[in-house]
Order: sequence, then C-alpha cells, then structure tokens
Amino acid sequence: MKEKKSRSLFIIDRDDNDNSLEEVLKENECEYHILQSREVENLLKKDVLINALKDFDQIKNNNIQINENFSEKDYQDNEFYEFIKEDILNNAPEFVYKKKNVKKYLLRKSLPLINTKEDLSKEAQSINELICNFISKNND
Repeated sequence: MKEKKSRSLFIIDRDDNDNSLEEVLKENECEYHILQSREVENLLKKDVLINALKDFDQIKNNNIQINENFSEKDYQDNEFYEFIKEDILNNAPEFVYKKKNVKKYLLRKSLPLINTKEDLSKEAQSINELICNFISKNND
C-alpha cells in the first residue's frame, strides 16, 4: 500500500503562538515549520528593509533619519513594527508611519527589491528550500 503523503505544509510564526496550533498539527500528522523569527515580516533582509523604508514618502518628506546600525539578528525576535518605530526610525512622530501603513507599504516596496536568492535573509532562504523540497517530495 502506498504511503499517504501530507499535501499541506504549515509555516507558523511565533508572534502569538500558544502551542495549541502546533499540538493540533502534530495530532493530525501534518507537516509544519515554526519560524525562528517572531513574525513573517522579520524575515526581510536588512538591506531590503532599509531600502524600502528610504523610499517611503512620509519618511522622506519629513526628513526622518533612518538608523542603519543594527543587524537582522537584532529584530528577529522583536515585534517588527515596534523595532522599526523605536530602533530604526528613532521614535519619530507616529503620524508619519502608522502600523497598518508600514506593514502594507513594506510588502509593496520590498517585493521588487527581492530579485535573487541573495536578496533573502538566511531564514527566508531556508524557508524557500523547505517549500521547494516539500513540493518536490509531493510530486514524485
């Protein structure tokens, strides 16, 4: 008898994970991966994040200085928006970059900046490989 293959791969971030989802996935023998990063947004590579923020009109138009003195590891476990607000934009006035606007904006502006594997953070590269392997395994 042919072994039943899981046709779903769940990728879980850690921002509000209370382990109940992981338990359900284990019980149902689902394939899953828990990110090392707190949130999916934290997977952005530093260069991509900075370049996207530099192109944000409200940041440019208000002459807000962008602190580039941090590493990807510095924001991996932090709430993404708070890290941007406090550590990258040095607590600039919040009217400039409301939480909802920043996340939508970064999604739109970051995607065109990601053209090669090297434009991805190490964890994002790992997730990409995980997904490719999953697809390959399930199409044999």
